[in-house]
Amino acid sequence: MYNFIKIEKKWQDYWEKNKTFKVDIWDFSKPKFYVLDMFPYPSGVGLHAGHPEGYTATDIVARMKRMQGYNVLHPIGYDSFGLPAEQYAIQTGTKLKIVTKPAQSGYYGFAVMKGKNQELLHKFDDGLAKLKKNGGYDKIVNRYINQNTIAEQKKANENSNNEHTFIGLLKQNSGVFLNGLWKTIYLTILGIIGATIFGIIIGFLGVIPNKFAQGVSTTVIYIFRGLPLLVLALFIYNGIPSLTGTKIPAFIAGIITLTLNEGAYTAAFVKGGIEAVDKGQMEAARSLGLSFGKAMKKIILPQGIKIMVPSFVNQFIITLKDTSILSIIGILELTQTGKIIIARNLEGFKVWAIIGLMYLIVITVLTWISNYLQKKMNN
Repeated sequence: MYNFIKIEKKWQDYWEKNKTFKVDIWDFSKPKFYVLDMFPYPSGVGLHAGHPEGYTATDIVARMKRMQGYNVLHPIGYDSFGLPAEQYAIQTGTKLKIVTKPAQSGYYGFAVMKGKNQELLHKFDDGLAKLKKNGGYDKIVNRYINQNTIAEQKKANENSNNEHTFIGLLKQNSGVFLNGLWKTIYLTILGIIGATIFGIIIGFLGVIPNKFAQGVSTTVIYIFRGLPLLVLALFIYNGIPSLTGTKIPAFIAGIITLTLNEGAYTAAFVKGGIEAVDKGQMEAARSLGLSFGKAMKKIILPQGIKIMVPSFVNQFIITLKDTSILSIIGILELTQTGKIIIARNLEGFKVWAIIGLMYLIVITVLTWISNYLQKKMNN
């Protein structure tokens, strides 16, 4: 059994005697390393102010850095003891519940090992005396609990209740929503341009009278239509850099992903649109002396394009929706924007409803355009 009283005392005495953790604050020749820890403070009802045990990892890193010759400052953030977290909860309208008897006043202190580190205790006492003498202590306390602050918090709390309505969320985050929407549309446009170019090339390879070219077209379409978009995005963003050692920016990885995935579908309907034109028309054009290229340009493509246009517009709509999957690699499009907003206000139902409505509006406009173009092409 671990005899912590005996073992801990042994090492406490050793650390004290050998000044193991003493820091020479005037030695500026060493590289500096700063690691801030959260005070071990448990969650309450409706409020998460800290962790009951969150310092193990930072303690390990701090000790390692000291052994490597760094001048380490490893403080615990005492302000995480509740006040700032409570202020945030009040301002954002988080419903709190008092689970213990309220205290009208209290005392604050620094925690040190009992009966040890007298030098540090004297420094604390000296620092506290200076803070009280120059008025700094009163400023810190009044910042959180004076009457003006409480009045401002009550007003902020009243306003924050309105910010959690649909209208309030739209007003508060309108700029963020619009930026996310613009990034989604921008990503879609670039993706569909790349997919169209890629798809037309691969689609044409599938219809030219060459077995090798047709095999390449069939294989490319099979691979990139068969891979899930999520897997392809992670492969390009995480997989390839792990092999090459060169990081690909998330936005570029997203464009490449859309180009390959949506391009494979585009290639399939380009190939299908050309093959849908009666074969007799190509034979008739060739019998009149037209080359394959001229026959394709003058006879086949004008008819095939009419067949392809609705599919092109539908592919644009599909690409718009598929951009939401790219939030997995950190692209700040509309879906990722929604995740960030929800992380701040926890209004998942309302935020996703707003984002869903925004997608529906854009897709409805694109559907109208598709129907209009289809009627024009038919006429």
